[in-house]
Amino acid sequence: PLLTIPPTAPLLPISEFLLYEVELALSELPRAINRCPRILVSDIELQLRPTLLFLRHRLRFRRIGSQNTVLLVSSVEHTLVPKLCFLGELGFRDEEVVNLVQRSPALLTYSIQNNLMPKIDYFFEVLIGEFLYKAVLYNVISFSAAIDEFLY
Repeated sequence: PLLTIPPTAPLLPISEFLLYEVELALSELPRAINRCPRILVSDIELQLRPTLLFLRHRLRFRRIGSQNTVLLVSSVEHTLVPKLCFLGELGFRDEEVVNLVQRSPALLTYSIQNNLMPKIDYFFEVLIGEFLYKAVLYNVISFSAAIDEFLY
């Protein structure tokens, strides 16, 4: 759709949305559009505003900078919620999931199958597996302690 946008298409509504609702600085506007040109053809009422409200209310994003405007074109139902559920299924509590995505909004842009799962598998197989192997090898008694005591 972006390539077929007529040069006379009104860009003022999208610009106003980004400036006044997302609260981007005027100087951030070109960078936001360069990072996510799809925003120019996204529907404000059906896509951008509902996603902005979700990010602000559910994930408590205070500010969405030009580096994160790609999140605005993400589907809440098909993209954002499944990733939040995935993080919850890993054992993170809701508050921890919110904290994770606030610190690293890019988590919401990664593919579960192609990016997140392979990383999680790596952490469990390599890092934790190596850690557990060495812990058992050098200090078997530590496994009699509760996990909370073991981590601290």
